[in-house]
Amino acid sequence: MDMKILAIETSCDETGVCILEIDGTEDGSVDVSIIANKLASQTKNHRKHGGVFPTLAKRLHARNLPPLCYNVFKNVKMKPCKQIAESDRKQITRWLSRHPECADKLIDLIAEHGTPDVDAIAVTVGPGLAPALWVGCNVARSIALIADVPIVPVNHMAGHFLSALAPSTEDDHFTLADPDYPRIALLVSGGHTELIKQSTPHSFQKLGQTRDDAAGEAFDKIGRLLGLPYPAGPHVSKLAKQAHEQIRNSKLEIRNLFNLPRPMINSDNLDFSFAGLKTAARKQIEAAEPMSDKQKQAFAYELETTIVDVLIAKTKKALKQTEARSLLAGGGVVANPHLREQLEKIASENSCDLHICPLDLATDNAVMIGIAGWYAATDDDTEVVTPGRKTAIDVDDRLSL
Repeated sequence: MDMKILAIETSCDETGVCILEIDGTEDGSVDVSIIANKLASQTKNHRKHGGVFPTLAKRLHARNLPPLCYNVFKNVKMKPCKQIAESDRKQITRWLSRHPECADKLIDLIAEHGTPDVDAIAVTVGPGLAPALWVGCNVARSIALIADVPIVPVNHMAGHFLSALAPSTEDDHFTLADPDYPRIALLVSGGHTELIKQSTPHSFQKLGQTRDDAAGEAFDKIGRLLGLPYPAGPHVSKLAKQAHEQIRNSKLEIRNLFNLPRPMINSDNLDFSFAGLKTAARKQIEAAEPMSDKQKQAFAYELETTIVDVLIAKTKKALKQTEARSLLAGGGVVANPHLREQLEKIASENSCDLHICPLDLATDNAVMIGIAGWYAATDDDTEVVTPGRKTAIDVDDRLSL
């Protein structure tokens, strides 16, 4: 099925808008063309809070979406809008009543330029921050109302799953990989840590998940205890890399300076737990204060090794239990070099094809939502939302695959 899709992502602190043209060919391959893609990051805005502040995220999404839509729309063919009916204006204003400036700018944009010539609008409906999700959904149904196109609700985690099938998006035209089934995916981000099994294109089975904090959340929270800026994960990785170099050059023996527990690493199930790791880390950091640069490197090394050890142990167990033929990995934490290295190792040991999402799709983005939207639209079980003033769409901040 050949579709042109407008995709909107607002689940957390990244505002993404893109238009993709996706063609599923008769031989089963899926060809993707990125016609336009824009992303606005809120990282700097949340840094002073030490994490994502939901109310601020919601306001910034409302502020960012109209200009992002404009910058995406100007690159595609538009359907002129001769006149927006007064009833439609009022409906858009009601949907975006908490963000009147966003409503006004969106109406002005559509009145002046029209709506993009697309077949559907894909929008994230969960999981994520409910206030942030609602902004994206209300903008989506506002555009759908005027454009008279259906809305495809998308699970954010399906986007991370499917992003692993994409090569680097440095080329705007690419074909998604089609590795053998069954597939196992490790999805690790700031808000989620999950192991998912896929046996057919439209089936997802959750094998395990975190019972409390996600892996990315552990990196950020413990990194903050080390005095690292938000988001702390990349800074932990940088310090750990410096420690690796020290060890390799035999300049410093740091592997035994700190010893963190590997939570649930030997449990019979495939679940994760990282909340207790923060408690153990705090005690060791407080005992070592004030920490020297070398000690911070050593602690970052131990923290990274601990989290990766747990992720890899559970993934190995999942591969063995399911006899998976393909291993996928998606989410922001897979940007961690040590994790990528260990994933390559266990894929080789288990004779699995490995597909890790490219770095430019690791964090939240609209491209993965557009791809997931296409897959959902081609699934007979997907309930596509019909456009109209009574468009019924809901968000679920705990939506599960």
